[in-house]
Amino acid sequence: MSLRSLVLAPLAALVLVPVPAFANDRAQENAELVSQLQDPRTQDAVGSALGAMVGALLGIKAEPFVRAAESVGNHDARRDVPAGATLGDLAGADARRLPRQIKRQVPHLMNAAGSMVGVMDQLAPQIEAIGRQMERDLGGLD
Repeated sequence: MSLRSLVLAPLAALVLVPVPAFANDRAQENAELVSQLQDPRTQDAVGSALGAMVGALLGIKAEPFVRAAESVGNHDARRDVPAGATLGDLAGADARRLPRQIKRQVPHLMNAAGSMVGVMDQLAPQIEAIGRQMERDLGGLD
């Protein structure tokens, strides 16, 4: 998609959509959320960001945590943590694969989340009807 299309499509949508559509319309908001959750570019960006964050966290030195543990009375902490260790070192060899696994799994999870939003949107009228029925049934219990 060209930059021109990226700019013109939302502007065209604003012109073509009637003003009442800007009201707080749950179905429209949910459809947009589903679209975002199931967009491959968004999924790739989120997966990359989360993988990078986890990778960075695994690279944090463990020493400050050792000092914190010692400050609250855990005097064995230093003995249990090798000098210069990172959180990734403490997490074990499998932790090195975690950032790549996260990046690979996020699109599947986001697709599933999008599907769940769609299902919940379809169920909303039924759930609301159940709530109204319960109010009527339980109304006399005050």
